[in-house]
Amino acid sequence: IRHWTREEKKEAIRDELRARGIDLDAMKAVYIDYTSVSMDHVMEVADGMTQGNALVLQLKAGSGQLSYKSSVREADGYQVNGTEDLAAIVKAVKKAHEDIWLVGELSCCVDSFMSQRNAVSALHTTDGDTYTDGNGGWIDPTSSEMRSYVIDLGTELADMGFDEILLTNVMHPSVSADQFKYVDENAGEDATSIINSYILSVARSISSKGVKVSAVGTRDAISDPTGTMTGQDIKMFTNVCDRIYCYTDAESYTEYQEACSKYFTVGDKAYRFVPIVSGDLPETECWVLGG
Repeated sequence: IRHWTREEKKEAIRDELRARGIDLDAMKAVYIDYTSVSMDHVMEVADGMTQGNALVLQLKAGSGQLSYKSSVREADGYQVNGTEDLAAIVKAVKKAHEDIWLVGELSCCVDSFMSQRNAVSALHTTDGDTYTDGNGGWIDPTSSEMRSYVIDLGTELADMGFDEILLTNVMHPSVSADQFKYVDENAGEDATSIINSYILSVARSISSKGVKVSAVGTRDAISDPTGTMTGQDIKMFTNVCDRIYCYTDAESYTEYQEACSKYFTVGDKAYRFVPIVSGDLPETECWVLGG
């Protein structure tokens, strides 16, 4: 893994500030989970949308299972490939509904199958145990192989015609970093430096394909950055990501929208925060229903 100097990081952030969050529009999306990604179902949802103009497809779940057949080497190598012809699905959606915005969701640091099947890249405690919790099995966020895997998946989706890549589980377990032994021993002294490095590397690489790149922020990281151990630095995330998504509801989303807004220095703030809700829809320019 290439280590950024302090000055390189500052310059990279300045570059991102000039590029992130611009040329965005309102996005009102329906969420389709990985078990439902098929030609028939995706087209049925696209044809039946009345309030929305976008689809969010879960393409890599926290289990690590892909919902489509990927050409990325690790997908077959670690037996996590799906069977759906995603390129054909994208082509069909775009042909029938050229204005639909397509978002592909990829789980990053939570990947149970990869944690089990790729021992070197799994996240290990200092005792040598593979780390799992209620989220599932974790991969080491300092692993260059696993970063490249997510980058390659995101690049593949961009080449298929996706408009935006949504990165989920870009975080560290809520356990002190000194409890773990990382693949890259020089990765950083705390969770924040490790996750900052991850999001900077992955988001920059995928966005070089001309696709928008966004991430899900946890509610505690957004509302109280000093009170989280997930390593999510929302200021950094807003610098290198086009949008910040957040699981919330129609009543309380404004709390997180306002907290994020102070970090949005370019672009239209109304288009850069996206609440993920179920039930009632929020009165905002962007939302995702389901998820």
